[in-house]
Amino acid sequence: MVVGMLIVPEYAGVWASFGVITHSSGFVLIVTGLVRVSRSDAEAATMSAVVQGGGYLFAALGAPMMGALREASGGWQLPLLVVAGIVLVYTASLVSAMLTVFLRR
Repeated sequence: MVVGMLIVPEYAGVWASFGVITHSSGFVLIVTGLVRVSRSDAEAATMSAVVQGGGYLFAALGAPMMGALREASGGWQLPLLVVAGIVLVYTASLVSAMLTVFLRR
């Protein structure tokens, strides 16, 4: 998605659609992983609350931070590159966590 926005920004709607699909898939994997590693319903609920709360906090800070980067840099290239870096870290973390969860059982 981010690479598409950098290369062909005219298709922002297409890239956003891809982003929505991949993000929702990641969310499903995260929640599935939490349920698989929890030992009880209460533990699953607690872990889910912590993960979702942290995710929403991070998301709430994302827009103002990207806006500040855009204002400081005068364009969208730097904020999109930062988002690309975050996507790479998110993907590596998600793959690592899922491998750990699914190989554990």
